[in-house]
Amino acid sequence: MASFYHALFLPAGFNGLFLAIATKTGIDFSPSGVGLMIFDIFQPLVNEQNVFLFRAVEITLLLLPWVSYVIVVIKFGVKGLVIFGIILLVSYVFFNYFLN
Repeated sequence: MASFYHALFLPAGFNGLFLAIATKTGIDFSPSGVGLMIFDIFQPLVNEQNVFLFRAVEITLLLLPWVSYVIVVIKFGVKGLVIFGIILLVSYVFFNYFLN
């Protein structure tokens, strides 16, 4: 049976990059972070009729990074989650060191 753990390198590497950028600049530049920034810009324009929809999308964007971890556990098991975490930590340290 073939091992598909190499599929974890790209998403874990990008997560480490986004985490390093957030650490250095204080700005969440991940896809969900950019979505939340856009939603914060439009928040004054929300009226009473669409507050529920606005909050539902905002909660979805907040939970989006955690969904990737759940998918890793479902697809690769706990061993895959440990590998994902190690790759994320190594890429975070790498990008945090080289981002000035």
